[in-house]
Amino acid sequence: MLSLHDDGKASARAVQNTLRINVQRQFPTLWGLPLDDISRNDLVTIVHRLVAAGKPVEARKVRSYLRAAFSAEVAASGDPNATAALRDLRIESNPARELMPVKGGSRAR
Repeated sequence: MLSLHDDGKASARAVQNTLRINVQRQFPTLWGLPLDDISRNDLVTIVHRLVAAGKPVEARKVRSYLRAAFSAEVAASGDPNATAALRDLRIESNPARELMPVKGGSRAR
């Protein structure tokens, strides 16, 4: 999320709101953990909650945002061009990398 804001992306607010509603509010203990303490199982639990609630499109978005955030953080650890905030997270593995795609819902607009 830091990089979306730093890059001036218009979608940064939508991503932030989606994660606040579906992760921070629903899983406050998990939200408060250091990122390197978060497991793939933790992320599956977050996405599964949305699937079980019949919200596959929202589940797909959250999965995508989590994968992108962890990917950016892992990449930043070795990138001298990355923001200091991302580099300082020191994330070396991506627990979201192997999250399977969400089935159901329509991708067409």
